[in-house]
Amino acid sequence: MTIDEFTLKRPFLFHLTALNNLDNIKRSKTLFSTKTIFQMAGRKDRAFLRTRRAEHDHIEVNGDSYHIRDQAPISLLALSKCLEEMNCEDYIEFLNERVFWWPTLERLERHFKRYEKENPLILKCSSAQLFDLNRNPLFSRLNSGATRANSYLGGVPPSRGRDTFLEAEKYDRGPSTVAEVTFLGKCILPEVVYLGDAPHCRWQELHLGD
Repeated sequence: MTIDEFTLKRPFLFHLTALNNLDNIKRSKTLFSTKTIFQMAGRKDRAFLRTRRAEHDHIEVNGDSYHIRDQAPISLLALSKCLEEMNCEDYIEFLNERVFWWPTLERLERHFKRYEKENPLILKCSSAQLFDLNRNPLFSRLNSGATRANSYLGGVPPSRGRDTFLEAEKYDRGPSTVAEVTFLGKCILPEVVYLGDAPHCRWQELHLGD
């Protein structure tokens, strides 16, 4: 797969975050991974990055509060059965290193329904612009943070490990099979971002360059 093939098929990417993260997003014009926020705060308790979050959390950075989403969809028992060459702690930290985007409204909607009552914020951005600003997109064939059993695999979740996230040239499936797009560490946002309160909404244009 090439980047051009992907952007032609998926011209927009979608990110779900807490509404109270918006001021931080406007100020930094960047989305940060949980691990990056943890490092920005100067925290040293690495166990935080390697332990599944059953609930939402917050990290304070220079007086600013960053809302960190839970990892409740991950069952550690199920995860232990589908990991390849990693243990659960390694994998949790592996996820915390990334900024996640959904490539379709359908996939966004599945994720949104879980948090709908919390009135989350949705960011919509041009795929091409994101890739121009961030040279490290990685693509996944599955929802890496969900461990639902797969009937086609005998009730076991799809396997995952260090090759779950691949560069475009190493992703040997078509663009329509991509379930997630991720960026390591951080993701710089384009000048124009669209904000929404639901997957199917009237999007509000936000100019971060202003």
